[in-house]
Amino acid sequence: MVEVGFWVSWRDIYEKTADKVFEKLAKYNVSRASIFVVAEGKVFFKPKDKYFTETKLKPVKGCKRDLLAECVEASREYGLKLTATVVCVVDPLHAEKNPECRLIDFRGSPHPRALCPNNPDVQKYLRGLAENIAYEYEVDEVELDYIRFKRSREGFLLPTHLLIGRHCYCSFCREKAVEKGLDWKSFEKIIEMFKTISETSHENLKYLKMFLGSTGDLNRFYLEHPEVADWLRFRAESVKELIAFIKESVEKSGVALSADLFYPTLSWQVGQDYSLLREVLDTVKPMIYTARMGAWETKYIKSILDRVGWEYEDLLLETISHLLGVNKPSSVKDFEYYGLPPEIASREALKVAEYIDPSRIYVGLYSGYDPSIVYNPPRRLLDAIKEALKINPKGLYFFSFSNTPEENFEVISRL
Repeated sequence: MVEVGFWVSWRDIYEKTADKVFEKLAKYNVSRASIFVVAEGKVFFKPKDKYFTETKLKPVKGCKRDLLAECVEASREYGLKLTATVVCVVDPLHAEKNPECRLIDFRGSPHPRALCPNNPDVQKYLRGLAENIAYEYEVDEVELDYIRFKRSREGFLLPTHLLIGRHCYCSFCREKAVEKGLDWKSFEKIIEMFKTISETSHENLKYLKMFLGSTGDLNRFYLEHPEVADWLRFRAESVKELIAFIKESVEKSGVALSADLFYPTLSWQVGQDYSLLREVLDTVKPMIYTARMGAWETKYIKSILDRVGWEYEDLLLETISHLLGVNKPSSVKDFEYYGLPPEIASREALKVAEYIDPSRIYVGLYSGYDPSIVYNPPRRLLDAIKEALKINPKGLYFFSFSNTPEENFEVISRL
């Protein structure tokens, strides 16, 4: 029987109480809950100093209550398995206090809210969080969210920069890449080129067709610039090594380690390689949020079009749809509202299953529905569920508890 899980914000626990949240999940036959107990740079449990002696990054309490302890008690009462979710590199508090730990983009600009996965202090801090949770709380699993390099959706840059990854070019990443054999002088020439051609302008629109017009264009780019492929591989190995570092610290606890991952068509852009991650994760949760993907991507598209003019709408849609691996939507408006078709759920799940046994996969789906914002009524959610189940996964996960209407909970309860 397929397991059913939900991602739950710490705010839901804080405002509604763990008892009410778990009672509702049990009512709809949900068997697992992933609670975001590290988010926004804060922790929602009682941290112990002994897990953070080797790093200058220290936990910051998000509230006086121990929300994770409350969830442990509620999970026992209602018979749900409990996952503690840690938001990893997106951490505005520690980014502000420790600017040397921030991600640096290819233009040399620091990210205001995100940390570098290769920074030793960041690595030790994340390891301490996982270890603290695994050894001090009765949870079934620690889950790593945002365990990656940040992807960019900002309108002052054209999406050509995604070919080399916008982040991270800090001193730690550069030194580590060179140690692993990357020819930085050759790669630096590519970086300089992208500083110019990625700026959003009428002139640079030509590069969308040149680099992102087809699969052949992408293949040619990487064949002509093998140092870029080496760089992307280095990023993927960095993410794997960080997860392995965390895994080593929690393994003896018996607590499983999972991660929320980009779906395979996109994962290479953020340093997540399923062929590597299968070695260091007990389970994976590919986030195949078909219904919502359009709304997230079109914010980026609209900001570009507002700068260069809406006469380029078809060109931008063609470019983004090529990166996402989907047919070009008819308009930005339709893409924003309808997102990706449900069959993308099976296509991407099958790609994951090429690398990882389905018994270790929880397919993540978007279960929210607001008729004024995103089209995801029960019928469409059911279609996505049917597509995801084609690989016979260990389970399905839904994002998220707070934005899922009752009629969609009803669909999920019948799984």
